[in-house]
Amino acid sequence: MGGLKIRADRGTAAIIALAALLAAGFPAASAAAPASAERNLERVRQMEAADERKDCKTILELGVPLVEAKAESGLTGEAEAYAYELVVSCEYRAKAHAAAYAHALKGTKLEHSTDYLWQMRLVLELLAERRDAAVATIEAMTQGRGAALNSAPIQLYSRLERELREKGLTALRRRLLKVLASDVYAPEAYYGPTDYYAYLYAGLLADEGETAAARAMLARLETPTSLSSAMLDPRLRGLLAGEPDIRAAAERALAGHREAMARHPDRLEPLTLAAADLRQLGRPAEAVQLLETATARIADSIGFADLDEQLNWWWDALGRSHAALGHYEPMVDSFRKGAAAGEGGEPNVSQVINLASTQVSFGRGDEALKTLAVFEDPKRALSPYGAMEMRYARGCAHAVAGRPETAAADLAFARAHEKDHPEALADLLLCLGDMDGAAAAFIRRLDDPERRIAALLQLSDYDPPPVPLPTDPVASRLPALKQRPDVRAAIERAGGIRRFRVQAGEL
Repeated sequence: MGGLKIRADRGTAAIIALAALLAAGFPAASAAAPASAERNLERVRQMEAADERKDCKTILELGVPLVEAKAESGLTGEAEAYAYELVVSCEYRAKAHAAAYAHALKGTKLEHSTDYLWQMRLVLELLAERRDAAVATIEAMTQGRGAALNSAPIQLYSRLERELREKGLTALRRRLLKVLASDVYAPEAYYGPTDYYAYLYAGLLADEGETAAARAMLARLETPTSLSSAMLDPRLRGLLAGEPDIRAAAERALAGHREAMARHPDRLEPLTLAAADLRQLGRPAEAVQLLETATARIADSIGFADLDEQLNWWWDALGRSHAALGHYEPMVDSFRKGAAAGEGGEPNVSQVINLASTQVSFGRGDEALKTLAVFEDPKRALSPYGAMEMRYARGCAHAVAGRPETAAADLAFARAHEKDHPEALADLLLCLGDMDGAAAAFIRRLDDPERRIAALLQLSDYDPPPVPLPTDPVASRLPALKQRPDVRAAIERAGGIRRFRVQAGEL
């Protein structure tokens, strides 16, 4: 299970404060502390110095006997927790996950345990697929460890929720969603309501016949994505209080992200989110203007604390906004610069595929194929979902370039891996003009409770684009697909589509 990250350098204010205390010398744990307490404090000082040198060998030689000692260490609670942090961090880096977990578990029982230890406990449980233990850890963090709960990367919780759903572990999933849909959970690195968890929890409650509780959850929904999903969900649409106004929700989301920009002027992410809201509202020119307010600070590499994580997504937002305006060359330039920025310290995947897909939508098949040539390098690793996105883009590019027969290998791959990304196969079949195959793929999605909402969103009706755009090889065939009797019947079985007063592809 890759991609699980917390602050690798433990760079919280608490840790900085601990380092300062070490430099000054911790007070003795008590007036009657044994002489060994001073020796243990000296060990912690040496561990701190080793940490500055990134010398994990010394840290483990000094720290493991200290944290495993049967006798009282004589250290203050803060110093003892710091020793645990250093040991767990080094064991994790050395991939000694069993030892790291044992020490993280022991460390979180300390009165002065830190957020880092709690988060490492969770990460190690997820790595070891101890899903029941991970849920128990998340529940335990609601009892006085709110800072640890809310500062952990939201991706940890999303990944755990998905795994529990895919493995049918409904009781554990319900416990997890109860926490994530509660007022206790308010993630630090998130700019807006996390009501998608409330939507998912409402679905579970409805499944179990708890309609009053499901209605209460639905009443909390604010974001356009969650509200539109609830409107299309056959289990929930009858429990909504009226017909939500998705455009009004998008306007509120924009106001919230603008407010987040004002509160966090050192963060790039709220700005890219506000740009997405503007595109959703059919205002891509304003999105470009908003994004370009950050250009000078980005060029100087100053002013944004999240620049390393968000730069490629800022370029992505600019590329999408230019595409919505029909600006081909600026779109290409933006996505290419996003690709050059990397992605999580690895060769970029997302912006390369997004560029190729947009080139396809502009009818530039040969240019899209040139863009995708980088994936001939095995170092440009793809997730199963990403592989399907790439195969769609490449297969569709061959078709747009007038060589649909050349897409045979990509189509065969997409058919064999449909479960990894069913929409990619359906879209590729549409692009290739195989209306029978596309209809069958859409019907499979519409008949699958886990896939139908995405299919209904794709088939729903939206505002026209703000400017005329080239004929998209997929979107242009959707109207004919929807008119087929077999697809219409599947849409009705799934609960029907809706008309949303926002832009297609932005929910």
